[in-house]
Amino acid sequence: MEQPFPPGLPEGVQPDIQLCIFPHLREFVALDLRGAAPSVTAMHTDAVLNDDFFRAVESEFSQALRERVDYPFAHLMTLPMHLEETIRDIAMSCILEHLGLRLDDERELPAVVVYVVGGGGWAGQFDQVLRGIKEKLREAYGEAGAEDWGRRIAGMAADENAIVEQLNRQQLSDALSNDSPDFFTLWENRN
Repeated sequence: MEQPFPPGLPEGVQPDIQLCIFPHLREFVALDLRGAAPSVTAMHTDAVLNDDFFRAVESEFSQALRERVDYPFAHLMTLPMHLEETIRDIAMSCILEHLGLRLDDERELPAVVVYVVGGGGWAGQFDQVLRGIKEKLREAYGEAGAEDWGRRIAGMAADENAIVEQLNRQQLSDALSNDSPDFFTLWENRN
């Protein structure tokens, strides 16, 4: 499968669509900047990662798995990376189709930036991203609309961080009680 969505944008190119994805939430946000006025859409993963998505991933993986190559072990070793790229491309196609874009003409593919909002490193950076998104939203919705969407996105980020903190506490608790596969000790008496 060729890569229809190249990583990164050329210098100076502004994105047509910005996605805020929260890895542990079932909802994400798309900011579409292509029209005269930006539009914001909250989407649910069930609407995008549906049966069509899973069939497409299964088909692509089956083709890659069964592909006849000169170096079968090297091919098998690179399958996880190929599967990751496949899932990313198919998911992006499904999201763009859900936003009403036709993906038939590669020249008309929008420039997309994806913000994966999660983990401890986002605390300082997310405020900058949110300010930039609010600026675009002010153009379309005015101050009140930008603030409403900003609060919703900030709330989703807070929910994401709360889930990540809970998972981290659970992993630490599991490690301390020897229930974790990642558990290790400096000294262990095996007698």
